[in-house]
Amino acid sequence: MRHYEGKHSPKRPERPEGRWKAFYCRHKIPVLAIGGVAVVLAAAAAAAGIWWKTLARPEVPSLPAQGGSTLGSLVEGVEIDEEMPGYLSDQKEGVYTFLFLGRTNDTNQTDMMMLIVFDANTGEVNACSIPRDTMINISADAKKINSVIFDGVDNVKNWVRKTLGVYPNFYVMLDWQAVGELVDAVGGVYYDVPCRMYYVDSTPGAGFKIDLEPGYQLLDGDKAMQLIRWRKNAPGYTEYAREAGFDGSNTKRTEMQQDFMVAAAKQVLQLKNVGYLGSMVQVFREHVETDLSLSNMAWFARTALEQGSVNKVTFHTLPANANGSAFSRANTRTSGKVSYLSFVTFDQQALVKLVNEYLNPYNQEISLSDLDLMHINADGTISSSTGYTADTLNNAIIPYLADLRSGAAYLDSSYNVVYYETEDMETPPADGENPTGEEPGGGEMTDGEEEPSIGEETPQEPGVEELPPEETVTQPGEEAAVQQETPPNEGTATEETQLEGGTI
Repeated sequence: MRHYEGKHSPKRPERPEGRWKAFYCRHKIPVLAIGGVAVVLAAAAAAAGIWWKTLARPEVPSLPAQGGSTLGSLVEGVEIDEEMPGYLSDQKEGVYTFLFLGRTNDTNQTDMMMLIVFDANTGEVNACSIPRDTMINISADAKKINSVIFDGVDNVKNWVRKTLGVYPNFYVMLDWQAVGELVDAVGGVYYDVPCRMYYVDSTPGAGFKIDLEPGYQLLDGDKAMQLIRWRKNAPGYTEYAREAGFDGSNTKRTEMQQDFMVAAAKQVLQLKNVGYLGSMVQVFREHVETDLSLSNMAWFARTALEQGSVNKVTFHTLPANANGSAFSRANTRTSGKVSYLSFVTFDQQALVKLVNEYLNPYNQEISLSDLDLMHINADGTISSSTGYTADTLNNAIIPYLADLRSGAAYLDSSYNVVYYETEDMETPPADGENPTGEEPGGGEMTDGEEEPSIGEETPQEPGVEELPPEETVTQPGEEAAVQQETPPNEGTATEETQLEGGTI
């Protein structure tokens, strides 16, 4: 049930955060919605006009029909048992789970995903961010967990279950616009900015500037967006970040975002802010979609306030390998060079241990056999902890990478490996006739080289303002568009090898 569809706000005077919206929608930068769930719940209670003391404890929703697949065509041709495991129906009394999503544009593309576990008996909240680049077991070339939103939120819930073992009871999807507006709605948030932050981007129509002084200060919506967007400084300011312990990694940025989220929630959820509830309600109506009823949200808000939950929030970092990369047939096909996509995979045993210790809402332990975790092997192939790998074509191409690198072969439009018989070639094919776009033996890409993640900044030369990279999101089951191959020169023989596993 969808209660509040994202709506377009009435036209209003342009504010500083308008530049952030343009940049965000264009480049799909992940934004951590500060204090989102807590603020949403409090706003919903006011919007509903419900007297809190009369609210009843929410019931845990029923699971999807047993044996029913919510994966659509994502695992075509792979025999996987889609039946929900029995332990999911044995949830602890008073423990609830939420999937919190940050929506980046009108197509529901989401680059922020969080699992939140709320124990209403104690008020404790345990949460973890699920990396958007987490590799999942689908046949698409770009097998990232944030891509499955295109098949609906229920599909995302199921992949969270396959990744962490927890099937979220409810979801809250927050438009990115709400981040700055929520901060403005409560008159700003006090936060200790850890260092001098300065970064400039001059992309036409989407440029932005980060310019924050260090120290404890009141941040408005625009400055809050600068803080959670910042990852590194421009040349000439790098020493300030380095001295504060920031190495330019996403890990350090996420830690700061989580710290700010807790600080914001503590300040927002105070009785003195009751006067701001009307503004928060307006933000809620415009920018939130959820399957929670208003009475459910009001009950959670009341319980969280009574239990002092804002002082009992713990974030957990999943044991992830954020530096992994896997062969990309689509990028290789279009660029003519062996290319890779960056993915996040997990230390499987450490992940199971962390989940059972902090995130498991069930009465029995979650085991590795309940999960579907991907792994990038030393030889470049990929595999799943289930023993089934949906993308069989990827692994079939791996033995041919050396020839693809050298230019002795290329991938045709159906991802078959096609070889040149170089002994019959007196001269290389003319311009436009070599499907790889390069002469044989050229264009080699080193092992482990990755293309930038969505929204990542590229290295900046001194004195040159950085231009954020463009990136096209490939939906599940969809390969990047390619041009029709042009045959080699007349008289040049070719030999085509079709790989086991068929074509896409």
